[in-house]
Amino acid sequence: MPGFIERLAAAFRAEGKPAWIVGGAVRDRLLGAGQTGGEAERPRDIDLWSEAPAEPIMRELPGLLDATLVVLDAARGHFRLVPRVPARGDPQWVDLSAGQDLGADLGRRDFTVNAMAVPLEAWICPDYGRSLVDPFGGRADLDARRLRAVGPRSIADDPVRMVRAVRFSLQFGLTMEADTRSAIRSDAGRIREVSAERVRDELFALFALPVAAEGIDELDALELLDVILPELAAAKGVVQPREHRWDVFRHSVETVRAAGRLLDVATRRSDPVLSRVPWRDELNAHFAEIVSDGQTRATLLKAAALLHDLGKPESRTVEPSGRIRFMGHQETGAVLAAKALRRLRCSRKTVMHVEAMIRHHLRPGQISHRRETPSDRALFRYYRDLGGVALDTLYLNAVDYLAATGPVPGYAEWAEYTGMIGDILCRGFETRCESKPFLLLNGHEVMREFSLDPGPKIGALLSALREAEAEGRVRSQEEAVEFLRRLQDGGKHSRAGDAGC
Repeated sequence: MPGFIERLAAAFRAEGKPAWIVGGAVRDRLLGAGQTGGEAERPRDIDLWSEAPAEPIMRELPGLLDATLVVLDAARGHFRLVPRVPARGDPQWVDLSAGQDLGADLGRRDFTVNAMAVPLEAWICPDYGRSLVDPFGGRADLDARRLRAVGPRSIADDPVRMVRAVRFSLQFGLTMEADTRSAIRSDAGRIREVSAERVRDELFALFALPVAAEGIDELDALELLDVILPELAAAKGVVQPREHRWDVFRHSVETVRAAGRLLDVATRRSDPVLSRVPWRDELNAHFAEIVSDGQTRATLLKAAALLHDLGKPESRTVEPSGRIRFMGHQETGAVLAAKALRRLRCSRKTVMHVEAMIRHHLRPGQISHRRETPSDRALFRYYRDLGGVALDTLYLNAVDYLAATGPVPGYAEWAEYTGMIGDILCRGFETRCESKPFLLLNGHEVMREFSLDPGPKIGALLSALREAEAEGRVRSQEEAVEFLRRLQDGGKHSRAGDAGC
């Protein structure tokens, strides 16, 4: 076993104070052994329970174990040990809590598969399973791939467990037991009693799964989705033009499904439709990048996929010819999505990231006429305007396309579309790899040359100059001065209007 756990066990042994590994670490180790026939991957975090008062020994352990002590809740005896230099296989941290009755502690947990314990001394032995403490039948439930609440009050005692049940069932391949499902559906409205931050964390943990769409459907079936995201309720039954296979709500869920499949490496490579979506190795690191709230770009792509058409119910119109239109739905949807994310206490950065993707999710499909090769100017403006979400929005547009047509789009149309997306992607990467246009004149030089005062006008002129440089229309300082002079002289050229001068 990892050296850190061995030293931890030795420290408790020396103090003569027994301790138990409890909860998720036990579940994961048993589940991993059952799946592989061998040892599971070492848990990244471990919960430790002891009958002895936690604080005295926890004050001594950091020095013995070369770890940092974090006081989580001194009054309740909750502490965390973080190895300063974790070795291979060591947990990222160990949380310690104390109490008087291990059985009572396990009985307060959420699901039987999380209500098991192993003595710390036994945990470091190959036959640790012989010492399993399992008062509620968690191992049998794990073997049967069953998710069951510990007791009749488990869900009611902490309603966030309703969302967690959906996540666990998908994450570990468990089937939710009937009484547990019934308890969740009966108490669905009580999710409002949970802090928005805790609901957010569970919801985004669900988005992080490859099968997030199945989780959304399950939340809906359990009547939780309309409580957590009431904005989606209005999308149910909203009919779309015949080009769309599903109504707005089903389309939104299917967009999440398409995103999950696209982001999964094995599925993307093996699926004949997804394999045509342009991809570069750099995108793997791009979508694994943390944006905010601990969430990756991949997770936020799925969040945006679910929320991207929130504006359609409000903006829907039907013309006398019967044509259905959703004019401006992307703007309305961005506002509604931002409101929902703020209600869930998402950070400003998360809100802005998803809001920008939704606001511009139609842009990639509109960047060129009839999907011809986009002009340098259009491509420059796309990457300039969308900045850090340009690539994310490109793939939101792709999964939106797939969720409109259904799982098997028309071959010719799909080939044409993916060709256009590939061009935007490849040329965009080339632009991103190059340095930004030099800006042959800076702000001070522009003010001096044209006797202008500082203000927004300077920024507009520099923006127009950067665009002209990127397109190759301006290549020297003399040309830059002449270009800006034309903008100054009455705005006769279309570029002046573009610059906002």
